[in-house]
Amino acid sequence: MSNAHGMKWIRHTTRLAIYLRDGLACVWCGETVESGCSLTLDHITPRCRGGTNEPTNLVTACRDCNDRKGDKLMSEFFRHMWDAHGLDLTASYRKVMATRRRVLPREQARDLLAARGTIARAVAR
Repeated sequence: MSNAHGMKWIRHTTRLAIYLRDGLACVWCGETVESGCSLTLDHITPRCRGGTNEPTNLVTACRDCNDRKGDKLMSEFFRHMWDAHGLDLTASYRKVMATRRRVLPREQARDLLAARGTIARAVAR
């Protein structure tokens, strides 16, 4: 379901603020912009399963993790990742919950967009 909505379903400043809140890294695997990953937004609770587009239900994900997660709930995805990679489920859950509670740096996102023009330029390494 990666990029199924394109980028028009959420304001650019909100998208960039979520990327910044999450440290420009995938919350699922930890890959970063610096390591060359392409960022997307992922719903913690998928929309088809009752999730919303609220920032507290959105996290930064790399395309691979977003595709792997698909419409799974976080707990289902973590079980899959544990089976495949030995992921520490408790630590991963705590990390995502802490991440989603952080304040969105909206002003920083607005400033970066004003200075650099696009999200791609704002997150360029």
